[in-house]
Amino acid sequence: MADRVTLRIEARDRYVCTSPWTAFNADLWLCGRQIATRPPGTHVARAGKGVKFLIGTPRLALDTISHSIRLDPGTIFLLRDVPRAAQPRFEAALVDHGTCELA
Repeated sequence: MADRVTLRIEARDRYVCTSPWTAFNADLWLCGRQIATRPPGTHVARAGKGVKFLIGTPRLALDTISHSIRLDPGTIFLLRDVPRAAQPRFEAALVDHGTCELA
């Protein structure tokens, strides 16, 4: 599986209004990969498949009829089993929103 890599991603935001680190009534996704989810019937957010949080964790905010999942600036996580060819796409998606490097 030499074509697969692990990415180390740090969440940082310069423009909060277009942040990829907040999802309303949905799971948190980045370039087709699930970063965080809220399992049905629970009041916590969990890491997506192949994601390991090193610093920080996903936060869940509950309202009476909705919820949101967010990552705070400074959150660092590993994203495992990413196709090597997808790394430039992750880097492009994180311009002004974070950093992406090989772990």
